[in-house]
Amino acid sequence: MTIQNPQHGGGTVEMFVRQKEPYKDLVTIHYYFLDKCKNTVADMATLYRNVLIEEGTLKEKVSGDIPFVFGLTGAITVRKQFLGIPYTGYQTLTTFKQAEEIINLFKEQGIDNLNVKYDGWFNGGLEQTDIGKFKILSCLGGKKGMDKLIKNATANIFPNVQIANVSSKAFDGFSVKNDAARLTYNETALLYPLNLPKNDFDYDKKYSYLLSSAKYEGRVDKFLKKYNYENISLSDFTNQINSDYAEKNYTTRTDSLANITKVLAKISDNKTVMASTPNKYAFANTDIMTDIPLSSSGANIFDMDVPFLQMVLAGYVDMTTSAINISDGEFDLLKLMTYNTLPNFNLIYEESSILKDTAFSDLYSMNYEDWSDEAVELYKSYTVDMKQVRGKTITKWQANADGLVIVTYEGGSSFLINRTNKAVVINGEEITAKTYKFYKEGLNYELETETQAEIGAETQAEVIDEAEVTQ
Repeated sequence: MTIQNPQHGGGTVEMFVRQKEPYKDLVTIHYYFLDKCKNTVADMATLYRNVLIEEGTLKEKVSGDIPFVFGLTGAITVRKQFLGIPYTGYQTLTTFKQAEEIINLFKEQGIDNLNVKYDGWFNGGLEQTDIGKFKILSCLGGKKGMDKLIKNATANIFPNVQIANVSSKAFDGFSVKNDAARLTYNETALLYPLNLPKNDFDYDKKYSYLLSSAKYEGRVDKFLKKYNYENISLSDFTNQINSDYAEKNYTTRTDSLANITKVLAKISDNKTVMASTPNKYAFANTDIMTDIPLSSSGANIFDMDVPFLQMVLAGYVDMTTSAINISDGEFDLLKLMTYNTLPNFNLIYEESSILKDTAFSDLYSMNYEDWSDEAVELYKSYTVDMKQVRGKTITKWQANADGLVIVTYEGGSSFLINRTNKAVVINGEEITAKTYKFYKEGLNYELETETQAEIGAETQAEVIDEAEVTQ
């Protein structure tokens, strides 16, 4: 905790405040040893995949058409005026009727397996309040409109729900005193949005509370009694494990994990689950994973990014990128195929300019008319050959520093992906720059890495010497 220091010129002093009791359970680390000739990153992924299969985390392989996944946003809260008196009201971005129109647009372009994450549809829109009280927004069409959308839409609708993070307002059933998680020094835990340029929390924006994990089960039980839809999307519950140091609801992270897994089992019992960046404990209860990263943190120690998570889960779970149209990163076709990850877009019916000067101005560039053609084109280009390895695991993954990648799937089929700016010749065949080649019967070729091809014994010795000097 940080406290003000009234002496010696003021300023602040940081103090460590620890929980009452240390962690008492055993901490275990499992080591798995690989054979000398079976120790590549793909072999590691295969071993870990088998571990997940044996423990029941991964069960059935995916089948059918490759899903087309995109998000829709219903409503946001904005400042309005009535007779000069300011108040907080709703700004609709995509009503239920408009959502059906967008879905039909994609359907008319020949896409069958449509999966829609619908956010901001109840309890305060994107600034969702506690799920203990459940009310679908009337400005979007109300419960009748939502029921009609799910009944008539030629798509799988996944209404998005936040459980752990709560934007509280008066009379919403959430009590800060009784329901909010607390820090080790009994202060209420507040979650602020991130300010990426500052690499810090943005304390000028509205915060949300963290619901104590001791309250999860009761809240979800109450919510599920009124929630009668077959699909559900979870945006925070599958990627947060929060402790609570309140006297009344004292909960360690271990206890919190037990609460989460218990509630997840209830949710997924009769529902298909879409989850945002789920942690391993949620794998068994997740059918579609969204917002999977395609890059590392970029720390200097890394030579290249390797899709280890995708190699482990490929063939068993459908995974998507974060929303391409509002994300910073590289999301071209070749990158998606390299990482076996589906494209994902977040759309609204209204013009993007409607978000200007709101608390959600960072959700720029979301109008469906601006992105529908590109989304369809990218999806169709991705599925041309990827559908032939649907439900198959990745058995080998090779890459060099230049951007040449070979991905081999169960059964032997291979993709040679040339992300470089020049043509390459493989087995006498030229592969032009920024293209790929699919080999249904497999590709018998070992890709030389930079270390193997270019660094000789003398150069290696020089590198070692330089590393010793640097160290």
